[in-house]
Amino acid sequence: MKNIYVISGLGADESVFYKINFGNNNVTHINWLTPYKNESISDNALRLSKKITTEKPILIGLSFGGMVAAEIAKHIAVEKIILISSVKTRAEIPWLYKAVGKINAHKLIPAYFLQSANIFTNWAFSVRSKEDKKMLHTMMRKMDLVFLKWAIDKIANWQNETIHPNTTHIHGTADRILWYRNIKNAIAIKAAQQNDLNNNNNRNNNSGHNNDDEGENGDDNENDDDEDSRKKTKPGSCN
Repeated sequence: MKNIYVISGLGADESVFYKINFGNNNVTHINWLTPYKNESISDNALRLSKKITTEKPILIGLSFGGMVAAEIAKHIAVEKIILISSVKTRAEIPWLYKAVGKINAHKLIPAYFLQSANIFTNWAFSVRSKEDKKMLHTMMRKMDLVFLKWAIDKIANWQNETIHPNTTHIHGTADRILWYRNIKNAIAIKAAQQNDLNNNNNRNNNSGHNNDDEGENGDDNENDDDEDSRKKTKPGSCN
């Protein structure tokens, strides 16, 4: 059994990981800490590292959470880092974000826009199902604006050049926020594969609602779906 600590993206909570099967591993979600005034990402990561109570854990970071995981690994020894739709170094951050950060244009974004789910945010986060749209809307309404503005600034101005030697990077080729064309040495998840993963996960999540009279054939089909899902999700396996 591995000790896994997961870090979600901008202001998000652990619900973003609800489709991931972590197996029998011991999984802990690290909640964000409200940043101090002018606090660096390194100092914030140091404070977050105090929440890790086991030696040499596995860190899984989504989007901005992956950047923070890389910073935490500079303060404590970790067995492995798994990045999902994130970046490893400043070189992988889209040029647009770096340009915006250079002139501090991101500080002009109105607060209400950061907390509103709309057609643009649905497109940017590639959410299609009613369930995912509802989850995105809920998360955005709950976002801490102080943290969100701080995090956007840290993304635009991140200077990291250090890559942990045991890093696995998983990235969607259709990512509209952190562009895949900037990413080096990652496991690519194509849009068609992502749809297959979502469909398999949805079938598996709904399998508990099947009628008991499906009999052995229904059980066999469910097992086939589970096996197929495990094969397709192998790149993100934590076992």
